[in-house]
Amino acid sequence: MPFRPLSAGILFFALATVPASAQQSPAQQDTRAQTPAAVAVTPPPPPDEVGFAEKAKRWADNHQLMKRLNGDVDGWYPRFGGMTRGGGFAFGPGYRTHWHDVLVDLSVGMSTKTYKAADVKVRWLQALDDRFELWTSYRYEDFPQEDYFGPGPTSLKSNRTSYDFDGIRFARSASSSRCPGSMSERSSGI
Repeated sequence: MPFRPLSAGILFFALATVPASAQQSPAQQDTRAQTPAAVAVTPPPPPDEVGFAEKAKRWADNHQLMKRLNGDVDGWYPRFGGMTRGGGFAFGPGYRTHWHDVLVDLSVGMSTKTYKAADVKVRWLQALDDRFELWTSYRYEDFPQEDYFGPGPTSLKSNRTSYDFDGIRFARSASSSRCPGSMSERSSGI
């Protein structure tokens, strides 16, 4: 375990120092050799040049990134998380589409600790002004190292054991609400 803090420290140092030196242009790096008049005469960049933050914002707007993350737009979207606790940072692709009135959402993800999950969610029915929904979902999980200490809060750390967890879950659910947007869910699984 002492390797993780050391590698995290090296990574932090590398990320913190490299951009600082890369931010200076060659003209700015040797300002000691220039006279103050020459430094003051250096023209500012043209106003039509756009910075990195503005380019990133335009890219996110053009690709509807926030709408994809919120589930408002069909198509590809990035999946973040969705694993079990202790599985590491997880990411992967997802695809959401409407086929007539049926919503299909497929996504897969892998974590930094090689935990894997795949989800398929299908909303078969949405009725009564979006107040009633019928869903089915399927989930595949592969968690290579799950820790178990024993039953209850009095378990000892020395009793720790690890096991590989592979699972498949299929569930049906129905959701209803009095007001659109606030759902109370009842589900049954197989």
